[in-house]
Amino acid sequence: MSSESLLKPSPLIPVTRTDIVQSLIDGVDRYNPDNVSILEDYLGQQLQNEEYDLMANLAILKFITKLTELQQCLEQARFREFWEIYGDESCKELASEAIGFEDAIRKVNLLSSYLNYNPEFESFIQNRGLEIKEEVVYIPKNADNDAKPTVIRENIKFERT
Repeated sequence: MSSESLLKPSPLIPVTRTDIVQSLIDGVDRYNPDNVSILEDYLGQQLQNEEYDLMANLAILKFITKLTELQQCLEQARFREFWEIYGDESCKELASEAIGFEDAIRKVNLLSSYLNYNPEFESFIQNRGLEIKEEVVYIPKNADNDAKPTVIRENIKFERT
């Protein structure tokens, strides 16, 4: 084995990988949502330079996979599973910049068994003028949900033929 072959860069560590990207990949910040933009910029550089960095791209893929899994749970109305996955701290960090994210998800379906019932949820319900009794949400009567009988009178004229 020649000494020249030992000095070649590893295909797993491209020569264009910056020290910042290397420290992200090697450290605990690999899956920190705050660093996604750095990894996305690096992916753009890879595409422009026709290069490939497996480890950096796997870190980005981890974020995308988690978001895709959450999206599928919502689309398929698997709310319990959504809240289990979302309970992971890294997911909450990803959604931290989306103000009102959790409330928006809860608006999709108001069944408490699916909605991660907790004090925050109770506050969410009470802020909307709803009541909770024995973990059941009661919606007060309003113009949209109060059934009233309606009498319809029709006048039909028949012409002689």
